Amino acid sequence: MSDFTHDEIALILKAAELLKQKGCSQKINVQQFCEDVGISRKNAYKHKKNRATAALEKKIEKLEQRKLITEAELKLARMRAENADVYEHLLDLSVEMYHDIKKNDRVTPEQEKLMAEYARLASSHGIKLPDDSE
Repeated sequence: MSDFTHDEIALILKAAELLKQKGCSQKINVQQFCEDVGISRKNAYKHKKNRATAALEKKIEKLEQRKLITEAELKLARMRAENADVYEHLLDLSVEMYHDIKKNDRVTPEQEKLMAEYARLASSHGIKLPDDSE
């Protein structure tokens, strides 16, 4: 039985491939290595394949975690954008109501309904309205 772990065997085989790809004159003789550590070439390549599968599974897990984080960030960004749109709409509505009240010098029942809807919409989106006393 070999003193090498499965990961070490996989790394040595990967190093042998890398040396071959780079055209290095000093190469690892995989067959000799397997004989020296007391394993078959077939088992050595099984270790390499299993290690590659585990590495891919780790990458997939990290990507899935990142996907969840990104989805949460996107949801928050959409909520903020929606709140910004609501706030802009409320601001436009308040300016319009202010001018209408100032022009008529009184508050009509229709304007009261609009102000109530304005307050409800602002409250439902967590927007604090300016105090009338300011």
